[in-house]
Amino acid sequence: MPSNLAQLANDDELTADMLAQYAYCPRRFHLMYVQGRWADNVYTEQGRNVHRRVDQLDHVLPDPAGPDRQEEAPPDHAGDDPPEIVRSVPLASAELGLTAKLDLVSAADDEAVPVETKRGRAPRNEQRSYEPERVQLMAQGLLLREHGYRCDHGVLYFAGSRTRVNVPFVPELEARTRELIDQARLASKSHTMPPPLDDSPKCPGCSLAGICLPDETRTLTRPEQPMAQPDVRRLFPVRDDALPLYIQEQGAVVDSAVITAINTGMVNAASFQRSRAACILTDTGRKAFIRAYEARLDKLVTHPVFGYRCSWRSIVRLQARMLARWLTGDLPEYEGMTTR
Repeated sequence: MPSNLAQLANDDELTADMLAQYAYCPRRFHLMYVQGRWADNVYTEQGRNVHRRVDQLDHVLPDPAGPDRQEEAPPDHAGDDPPEIVRSVPLASAELGLTAKLDLVSAADDEAVPVETKRGRAPRNEQRSYEPERVQLMAQGLLLREHGYRCDHGVLYFAGSRTRVNVPFVPELEARTRELIDQARLASKSHTMPPPLDDSPKCPGCSLAGICLPDETRTLTRPEQPMAQPDVRRLFPVRDDALPLYIQEQGAVVDSAVITAINTGMVNAASFQRSRAACILTDTGRKAFIRAYEARLDKLVTHPVFGYRCSWRSIVRLQARMLARWLTGDLPEYEGMTTR
């Protein structure tokens, strides 16, 4: 889980990583930094491994050496001093309301070059990088400038392809970065979830796709012909002012598991312990029913609304998240799960 996940709950400062997340997807930013949601996948794990070395210990940048602060070189000194390499550098700006931990900074005299490490391969587009990466690097450049350094470019290092990509800090990139800083700060105070990206290639690899539900949300918010409502069982609340809960497909999981356990002989008369006061499953019978229940949860079924196949275990999680989205106003209606 990102260490800055709950930061916006405590102050108004953004981090350069938060800014990159907003540039990548405003809805992902909302889930992470407004709702505090997170999930890992193989890509986030790889990214964490790539950054593990630079995140171990904070370092301090040397003071920028201007023309009036340069020390006289010793007589036997010849040529230029090599640049000083500093890793994991924390910087902050009250004016920008921005903080960052820079992976690596190459500093020489009053000039500094930030280097940001990415886990994947350099993309094959014209700029050899994507906007969120360039914006994150530009934000680091703004912080270095505020601390007295000249900074006219940065470097993206893609660990997957071992490629260095220079990113010039042109006025257009700086203006775009400042614009996104303002937008991200406003988004951090909003309780309205932004809409999902429309058929974006970013979604399949996003670790929060199972929480965001981009395809499902677009399906349910797209104007369509009204559908006939299935018969449902209503649970009445204990308070008159509370909403009733509707359960679709009564017995789709548990009842089916019970019937399967009995019909297949997994549970039989010997699986019960009887007395005058009660009848309970034995340990063997309980384990057998749990196996039947787990098998039912793993059974694949085609979702009647979205058309893809997934397990009942995933269906339960999906429907719970869709119900939550309806309760918070992200979905106009809740579509229950029915198989017949």
